[in-house]
Amino acid sequence: MEYCKYCGKKLDKKSRCTCKDFLKENPEKESVETEVIFDGKKPIKADGITKDKLKKYGILAAVAAVILLIFLLAVMIFSSANAYKKPVKDVIKGVNKADTELILEAVYTEDALAEKRVEVKNSNLTWKDYLKQNDKKIDSKLDESGFKRAKYDIVAKEKLSGSNLEEVETFYADEYGADVKKAYRVEVEFEFKTKGGEETPNCWLTVVKLKNDGWKFCPKFSDNAYYITEAVNIS
Repeated sequence: MEYCKYCGKKLDKKSRCTCKDFLKENPEKESVETEVIFDGKKPIKADGITKDKLKKYGILAAVAAVILLIFLLAVMIFSSANAYKKPVKDVIKGVNKADTELILEAVYTEDALAEKRVEVKNSNLTWKDYLKQNDKKIDSKLDESGFKRAKYDIVAKEKLSGSNLEEVETFYADEYGADVKKAYRVEVEFEFKTKGGEETPNCWLTVVKLKNDGWKFCPKFSDNAYYITEAVNIS
C-alpha cells in the first residue's frame, strides 16, 4: 500500500492523491472526481479521467455532431432534388398493385380528393368499398390487356417554361384552383411485362409541383403510356 509523502493519505490504485501538494507537483495526474459523463443511458462517475481526456472526448463529440449534421443536410438536399420522381414512382406502383388510392394520391390535390370522398358518400358507398370496386376494375382491365407488371427508369427531365408552363398553370388553376410552382417533362423508359412478351416504350410524362400539395403526376400533359393511362382513367 502506498501513501502520499505530503499528507500521509493512501494513494489510489493509480498512485494518485487529491491533496494540493501532490497535485502541484504532479499536475498530469489530476483526477476529476466530481464530473459525470453519460453514455446515453446510465450516469458514469468520471473517476480517473483527466481533464485533458474529457476535453478530447468533447472535441470528438463535436466533430461527430458536425459530420452527422452534414450527412443529414446532404440527405435532405438529395431528397428534395429528386422529389419530382415520387409521383411517377407512386402511380406506377399503383398500377402494379391495382391500388386506386395510391394512384389518386399521385394525381389529385387534397381538395380534389376531399370532393371525391363527398361524391362517393353521396352515392351511398363507403370510401373503402369504392376503393375496392375500383381496384377490381383496374385489375380486370389490365388483365384483359395482358398486363403483368411495369418497370421503369427515369432517364431525363426538362423544366417547362414559357407557353408550355403557362398551359399547365392554366389547367391546374381552372381544374383544381391550384398554383403551379414548377413543372417538368420527364422521359421514362418503360418495360411492360405482358402475357405476350415485353413492350418497351419511351414516354414523356409531366409532373408538377403545386403550392400546397407537393409534386403530382399530370396525365393530361403526358404521353399515352397505355397501361398507365388506362389505370389512371379508371381511378
